[in-house]
Amino acid sequence: MEQLEKVDEISLLGHVSLLLMRLYVGLSMVSAGLSKIPLPHWMTEQVEAISWMPMPEFMAGLASYTEFAGGILITLGLLTRPAAFFLAITMAVAAFSSQDTTPFIGIHVAQGYLWSYVVLLAIGAGRMSLDHLLKSWGKWIGIGVAGILAIYTISQGTLEPESADSEGVTIESLALPGTFNDWDPASDKMSLVGDSIYRLEVDLAPGPIEFKVAVNEAWDINLGVIESNEPTFPLETRLDIDSQGNTQNVKAFIPKEGEYTITLDLKSLELRLDSL
Repeated sequence: MEQLEKVDEISLLGHVSLLLMRLYVGLSMVSAGLSKIPLPHWMTEQVEAISWMPMPEFMAGLASYTEFAGGILITLGLLTRPAAFFLAITMAVAAFSSQDTTPFIGIHVAQGYLWSYVVLLAIGAGRMSLDHLLKSWGKWIGIGVAGILAIYTISQGTLEPESADSEGVTIESLALPGTFNDWDPASDKMSLVGDSIYRLEVDLAPGPIEFKVAVNEAWDINLGVIESNEPTFPLETRLDIDSQGNTQNVKAFIPKEGEYTITLDLKSLELRLDSL
């Protein structure tokens, strides 16, 4: 038993390592959570895409608060185990339900955070933390800090999910009609994956393709390029809103059969096509 206790002791280097890990998984999570306060519409839509998740807007707000407040607590080493517990749950949902990552072997940032929080949940924050310095007072101070952060988060309000707007037109959906789907403006709808960022993952055959971006499943409003481009791969170009037929089809060359991703930033109208 004496030998086991010696093995279980954490060295000074171990405590420093725990501090460095806390600083990274704490501060970076604070940044991620703060970027979602007030709650952006795309965050709610991502949670809505998880079929089993109840009350998506509330859960999206709770996840954002957990990232923000939990990240601060992890960084300070205050209420470390409770914070790590809730952050681990949040990252598990992000990795395995939202992104469908394969446990242990799937490379995804959320899974990396998950196992880091599991380590902190098991070991704690180490000696270089407020939990260690404040002892029994740390619990009450941590609860107070979490409460203050909750008040701040609520005071910022939430943003109801709203459609992007361009030149007074409400954009409810974007699709990519082209040579690969008989130019159907309702086919191959793009998904909102970030703030004004739309993405489509699509299987394409090798060879040249042409396409445009159709708004609201119709040709009334569409986006293309002002000057015809040479078919290239990967493709990066800027789109323009068509006005009386002044835009051309976007052209690209697909090198081999497979799955490709097409991403559009609706704010800058920058479009990129690349392999998945």
